[in-house]
Amino acid sequence: MKSILALSLFSILLFSCSSSSTRSCPDNAICGDLSQVSLFPNIATAIAPKNGSIPDTISVNIEMVTREVSRRQEIPYVIDESSTAVEGEHYQLLDTSPVTVEKDTFVQPIRILILSNETIADSVLLNLRVMGNEDFEPAQNLDTYHLTIKSADMQN
Repeated sequence: MKSILALSLFSILLFSCSSSSTRSCPDNAICGDLSQVSLFPNIATAIAPKNGSIPDTISVNIEMVTREVSRRQEIPYVIDESSTAVEGEHYQLLDTSPVTVEKDTFVQPIRILILSNETIADSVLLNLRVMGNEDFEPAQNLDTYHLTIKSADMQN
C-alpha cells in the first residue's frame, strides 16, 4: 500500500505545474485550482478461478488529484460500453457507484470480485471509467481502468 501511495504522489508531482502559471495546462497536469479524479492502476490482469475455487478480489483506486479534499465527495463511475466481461458472470462489483470519498481522504478503492467461470475461452475485458462530479473532473488519460480477466487455462 505504501508503494502505491508513493507512486501516486510521485505521479502527482511529475504531472503538476505551478498554480501561478499562465501557460495552458499540458495533458495529465494539475494547474491552478483544477481538481481531478483518476483511477490507479490503469491496467491489470486477473485469472478467473476454476469452479469450486475461492473467488479472487482485486482493487482499483479512485484517487483525488488535488491539494485538499475539503468535503465528502460522491464520485460516480460507469462500466464502459467497450467491456466484454459480464457482471454476475465474470465479476461482481463490491463497491457500487457512486463511491464515497471522505473529507481529507485522497484514495478510495473499488473492489472487484473475480468469479469462477470456466466458459471464458481466452479472456474478457472490464473497463471502468470514472465520471467525476461538480468539484472533480476526470483526469485525461487516467480516467479508465482496464482489467483483463483470463481463463485459468490461459495463465501460462
